[in-house]
Amino acid sequence: MTYPERIAEINAEIKALNDKKRELIKEWVDKRHPLKVGDVVTVNGCSYEGKQMLVTECWVGRITYPDGWEWDAIGNILKKDGTPGMRSAEWSRRVTEEEM
Repeated sequence: MTYPERIAEINAEIKALNDKKRELIKEWVDKRHPLKVGDVVTVNGCSYEGKQMLVTECWVGRITYPDGWEWDAIGNILKKDGTPGMRSAEWSRRVTEEEM
């Protein structure tokens, strides 16, 4: 096998592993994340803290602490009439390994 062929084979393996990792993380988030798309929560990050937002995306954040992770979500700030507006905001919660 030539070097270019071996490199192409390794790249294919890396892609397959990344796809598998992405699927596993999605499954983990779907099962364990405290929020789901469509939930209405109180913003606890950025300048809209305390306002209500409609969750549009959920994910697990990177390891940000020695003993845990962060659950993260983003969504649209709700207008006074309760409909989603154009402005987006963030929500996050630190969790330890035991809570995961």
